[in-house]
Amino acid sequence: MDILIINNRKTILDWDSKLSKQKYISNMEAVAKKINSTSNFKKVFIIVAGSFMFFETVMAATGNPLSQAEVLGKTIFSIAMKIGKYLVLTMAAVDITKSLMQSDTKSVPKIMIHYVFAYAALKSLPWFIDFIDTMFK
Repeated sequence: MDILIINNRKTILDWDSKLSKQKYISNMEAVAKKINSTSNFKKVFIIVAGSFMFFETVMAATGNPLSQAEVLGKTIFSIAMKIGKYLVLTMAAVDITKSLMQSDTKSVPKIMIHYVFAYAALKSLPWFIDFIDTMFK
């Protein structure tokens, strides 16, 4: 079977006479032209191709799906706690700096206690939720 690419009644490419590497390159060029011609397809392709670069392991859900959801929830909450910790530290440092710039050294302990209680509330929230769960079981 002969495969020819014809444009305006002229043979542009005789597919069977090309080497396999040349066929691969011309196929990749055609794919690249298609990707570059459509902006929406280009965006989707970049996102999908970029996300594949970050995948190293594949996990399959086995066992109880609710236990998997609990693990996911704990992971998300631990990330939120790390962000919250540095957010509280940053906000406390900003407030303490503002009060010191106004020569108000008496409000520094109040600011520290305020942010310590805020962080303690964040840390104790899972304990309170678990406590309520055990009370109503």
